[in-house]
Amino acid sequence: MTLAPTSVPEPVTQCPYPGCGRTLPNLTSGFCACEFREPVAVCRSCGVVCPADARFCRGCRTPLPPPETPDIRKLSSTPSPQVLFVPGVFHAPPIAHGRHLWCLAAGGQLSRLSLGPGAKPRDWALITSPSAGFNRFAIVDAVIGNRAARRPMLLALDSEGIWSLPLVQHEASILYCPPAGHEIVANLSAAESIFFRGLAATPDAYAFLMRVPTAREAVLAIRYFDDDRAGSQPFQIAGTSFLGPVMENGLVTVCGEEEVFVYRINEQERESFELRNFTPLFSRSSAELKMPLGVVPLWAGFGDRGLEARIAGTRDGQTGWLRVFFERHYDEFTPLPSQASIARAEPSGLCVNLLETIEFLGVDQPSRHYGTLEPGMPVGCSGPNMAYFNRADSPMRHQLTVFAGLPIGLDFEDRDCHPNSCCGLSFDGPSLVVSYIVPSKPKSERGLRFTHWRLRN
Repeated sequence: MTLAPTSVPEPVTQCPYPGCGRTLPNLTSGFCACEFREPVAVCRSCGVVCPADARFCRGCRTPLPPPETPDIRKLSSTPSPQVLFVPGVFHAPPIAHGRHLWCLAAGGQLSRLSLGPGAKPRDWALITSPSAGFNRFAIVDAVIGNRAARRPMLLALDSEGIWSLPLVQHEASILYCPPAGHEIVANLSAAESIFFRGLAATPDAYAFLMRVPTAREAVLAIRYFDDDRAGSQPFQIAGTSFLGPVMENGLVTVCGEEEVFVYRINEQERESFELRNFTPLFSRSSAELKMPLGVVPLWAGFGDRGLEARIAGTRDGQTGWLRVFFERHYDEFTPLPSQASIARAEPSGLCVNLLETIEFLGVDQPSRHYGTLEPGMPVGCSGPNMAYFNRADSPMRHQLTVFAGLPIGLDFEDRDCHPNSCCGLSFDGPSLVVSYIVPSKPKSERGLRFTHWRLRN
């Protein structure tokens, strides 16, 4: 028996986003006509217009088709680039979630941006923290308490607590405060934002470092969204400089000045390895190795030699990877070429631009020759789709190769996009996005610029 909707659905041509109320004259565009150009989808069963990332129709409750993904085979012509802009001062990269880009500025202002043509950013919320915008933040679909459904949740931190913001709301609150006499390890200023501090999160838990102020040690803290599951502090790590934490593959990884630790969450077991004649890279200040904002040059996973960790740093004056094999109790150091670039892969892992080829960590990508890559520029990887910058003959012109069903070449011109400003290449729904910081200029504001292409008709 089919249950009737609990309320009469709004007219099929009305925007489904709260506070908009516009009628949609052209449903084939896939976006609302308002200045925010919110993405919409039409239910094939009843014709009601729904938010593009909704799982069920708000009218008849039937499942909606999954969001479109890039598929170059379905392009009738090579797409032209479109450009969007979010004003502000940013020290953390945008995060794509729910067909929107979420941007956290230095002052705590959170903006939401659609990839609709000419879309303006929507001021979404204010995190009333003087330093949350200097640290890595995360967005996860979390199960809160004993709820059955997952809710999209933004998590940010400063030294005094963990902030949470359900993305259906406009007000952030404190999720966790450290015990009296303790602080969370966090960046406190723009000058410190080059350090790899922040939190890591999965749909089940979040992790951060905590210490007594001025102490020369910290503890890893893991907290769970399920109220019935107790948090833990599985290990203590010496020093004042830290790399991580990162959470992926069922592991939480942290590197200090003397040791690297990996904690197996499900087994509640830890592994550690003492660093010898090796200095981890604790900040983005390296001139030889490039990393977009938000990337942590640390990874752990399982390979043909068991549990392995990769740590970026220096040994004997060379910059490269330290490979730690916990089960075999030894390490290997591999130098990286000058101007190599380490970027994050989605949903987990890293991809490394080695100038002549690409190395993938924790990502199932085939080995192939990728031609001559642009030095210092990041690689973007999400599932089967991948994109990279080709070496160009001008700092103004950028050429990209994209693999999404088939390879295709794209290009755009912008002198402001370079290895020190680019936040990365990402796939958001059917689009490829290049995001980069724009510095202050006499005739333009400072902020985040997005050049993007729709890779599907």
